[in-house]
Amino acid sequence: MEIFTIVLASLLSIFSSVGVITDGIIQRTLQERLNKVEQLAVRLDNPPSHQLLLEGRIDRLRMAGRGVYPIPNLRVALLEVETDPIDIDLSTLKQGIPRFDQPLQAGIRLILEQKDLSQFLESPVVLALIREVARDALGGLSNQLDQYNITKPDLIFLQGDRIRFNLNLQSKRSPNETFILSAETGLSVVNGHQINLVEPQFELNGQRIPAFIVNGFLAGVSDELNLKRLESSGVLARVLKLQITPSQLELALFLRVDPQSPLLTRRMGLKPRPSRTAFFAP
Repeated sequence: MEIFTIVLASLLSIFSSVGVITDGIIQRTLQERLNKVEQLAVRLDNPPSHQLLLEGRIDRLRMAGRGVYPIPNLRVALLEVETDPIDIDLSTLKQGIPRFDQPLQAGIRLILEQKDLSQFLESPVVLALIREVARDALGGLSNQLDQYNITKPDLIFLQGDRIRFNLNLQSKRSPNETFILSAETGLSVVNGHQINLVEPQFELNGQRIPAFIVNGFLAGVSDELNLKRLESSGVLARVLKLQITPSQLELALFLRVDPQSPLLTRRMGLKPRPSRTAFFAP
C-alpha cells in the first residue's frame, strides 16, 4: 500500500494547493514524495477544457516508473499504475478531511529484482525487523536470540514460485561461532486475496527446525498475507498475478478504495514506513 498511498497523497496535495492538475505537476509532486526515482512518466487523460480538473475530476491517470524507491534502500525495478476515473470532493479538502465522490479503483503492476531485495535486507531498519520476525519464529527460544548478531541476510528467488531466505546468527561471546538460519517456501494465491505459504521449511545449520516451534509464527504470517484484513479500512485488494523467477518477482494487483476510507486521512502527507510484510506489500 505504500506506493499507492504516495500517489493518493500527491493528488490530494495538488488539488488542495492549486486546484488544477497537469502531467508535469503530478510527475514533479511524485518525484518529491518518492525517496528516489530513476525514470518516471505520467499521463493524464482528460478533456482539453480542464473543466473536470477544476471540479476535482480525472478521467484516468497512468504512471510508469523504473528504479522507483518508495522508501530508502528499496528499489522497485518497474512500477505501473493505471486508475479508473477519479472524482475528489474539493470542498472536503478545505476542511482537511479529503473524500472521493466515488470509489477509487486502480491497477498496479510492479517488478522486484532479487539483487535489489537482497541489498534492501542489509539496511539497519530491515535488520531490526528481521530480528523481530525471528523472535516470533523462535517462540519459546526467542530469548536466546539476544546472544547473537544477525548478519548476511539474503533472499533468493527459485523456480516454481519459491523463495529462500538465509541469515547468519553470530555469537556475541564467540565471534567464530555462527549458525545459519534458512527458510524456504512457495507462494500461491487463493481467491485473489490470500497469499499462501506452500510447503514452508525452516533449517538451522542444515537441520530441520521442528514444526511445533514455527507453527505459531506461520499462522501469524498467513494472517498478515490475507488481503481481506484491509477491507476494515475500506480497501479492497486482489492479486491478479504473482510470479517468481530466479531473477525477479512480478506482482499485479487491483485496488479499490471506498470514499469513506480512513486511509485518505490517516496516511495523507505521511512518509511511508516499512512494515513487517514490506517485501509483499504493494
